[in-house]
Amino acid sequence: MHITLTAMDKTIQSHKSHRRLKAMVSGSSLYLTRAVSETGRQTLINELLLLRRELKMLNEQLVRAREETETVARRYKEIFDSAPVGYLMLDCEGLIRELNSTASNLFAAGKEFLIEKPLKLFVDKDFHEVYDKLYQYVYETGQPRACGLKLLREDGSSFHAALKCSSLSDAEHNDTRLLAAISDITTRVTTQEKLQETSMVLKVILKQREEDRLEMESNVFSNINKLIVPYIDKLSQTHLREDQAKYLKFIQTNLENIVSSFVKQLLNQYEDFTPREIEIANLIKYGRKTKDIADLLSISRRSVEFHKNNIRRKIGLRNKKMNLQAFLISFNPSSRRISS
Repeated sequence: MHITLTAMDKTIQSHKSHRRLKAMVSGSSLYLTRAVSETGRQTLINELLLLRRELKMLNEQLVRAREETETVARRYKEIFDSAPVGYLMLDCEGLIRELNSTASNLFAAGKEFLIEKPLKLFVDKDFHEVYDKLYQYVYETGQPRACGLKLLREDGSSFHAALKCSSLSDAEHNDTRLLAAISDITTRVTTQEKLQETSMVLKVILKQREEDRLEMESNVFSNINKLIVPYIDKLSQTHLREDQAKYLKFIQTNLENIVSSFVKQLLNQYEDFTPREIEIANLIKYGRKTKDIADLLSISRRSVEFHKNNIRRKIGLRNKKMNLQAFLISFNPSSRRISS
């Protein structure tokens, strides 16, 4: 009987130990307190306190790390938003997902208006093909590419822009996005267009000046042949003494040399002379007065004075006391324009 009771006691004790162990595992403070000695309980309390301090330190580190991360993120967002270049984040469909203030200002529209709209909507239709090729190339190859195109603002006005797209991996959305950088180059394009127009105009002017020069030379030689050479030929057919014939030959030769040399020198030194100014300068050089020049060229005296004033201005004699005829007589290719 005693043996039986002992077995029962052991069974009961076993059940009690099981319940006590279960209570300890489940966290029952009552059984935990009964299960450990005073020393063990104090050790456990110390370990819990140490663990709490470690958790508190870890939590403080996490808080500081989060604050630093938020500060860095805020700083980079400020830099992104205030960058001098317009930035837009595009998804795989070309929709605007994010943009900075510069981009918003370039399109003269609010961010809310631009978000979730395709960038192509703001590309001038004449540049749709250029944009499509750039977008497809960057999205498929992952390589950056740039192009020039014309973009539209919300109000319908347009501006010339330089567009550069780069590929970015978006882990959050598990896809590839494009970063589009836009700069307004309207001033540069307008300046280049004006320079091209000016260059074309200059080419036309230079061509016209060359034609005028050739025409002027032709007129001068024609006038010499018509108005002077016939009289020289007639004189040469008269009965001249040997010395007179010699002098006549000198006159003929020198006249050809002087007129040809003077015209070429004047054109080389003063390229902005008009054919009419060349004619009048040549006549002034040989002592012709205003009335004589007007009669010879069939123009008014006022026109002759006008051309004479232009000649004095171009060679630097305006407001100078130097005689125009004297200057033209002494003129040579190495002469420099007199400063006004």
